[in-house]
Amino acid sequence: MYSQGLVFVPLSQPYLHEYGDDWVNSSPRRLYDKAMHLLMQRPQQQIVVLTQVLSDDVNSGYQQFQNLQVLRVNGVDVLNLAHLGQLIWGSKPSGHAAPNESQQHLSSLSTTLNDASQSTSSAPNNGDASHMASKVSGTQGYRRGDDFLRFELEDERIMVVDRKLAEAAASAISARYRIPSMMSSDILGDVPTVPLSDEQSMA
Repeated sequence: MYSQGLVFVPLSQPYLHEYGDDWVNSSPRRLYDKAMHLLMQRPQQQIVVLTQVLSDDVNSGYQQFQNLQVLRVNGVDVLNLAHLGQLIWGSKPSGHAAPNESQQHLSSLSTTLNDASQSTSSAPNNGDASHMASKVSGTQGYRRGDDFLRFELEDERIMVVDRKLAEAAASAISARYRIPSMMSSDILGDVPTVPLSDEQSMA
């Protein structure tokens, strides 16, 4: 799943396989331990991971955030990937988790985006990254209403994204990284899609 230049996947063994044949040793140890040993506490629960941040002005200062579990959005605990999509886009709850097929699709999407981001120049950083990559104790000044999305990640890391600016930039980000859809259709039925022009699709 992709939104605001942020790439999310449900943590799974197929995702860890993206780290190669020696994924047991080459994948991030923390993610490996969670995927292989952590017991879920609620029905349909998934560990949702922010895998990477695609550079753009709307997420400037967060590009170093990778492979971090998403704990809450605007104070609401994240149950699974579909629930995260509902928190971001305001969709009605669908009450289901992502199937294995979708997990494989999303991990492949993450790999494709990683390749694309390496060949795309980084967006300028117009702000002070140090305050944007703050700990929980340093976020009192952020507004927490509907105009902003506040992502609480593991390690007490915080991301705050302006929802309106992100929506306005969605088409440009999707075109830059050639992303035709925000989310696999079998995870969340009614999600935004950004059609690519024929020229962009063939590039």
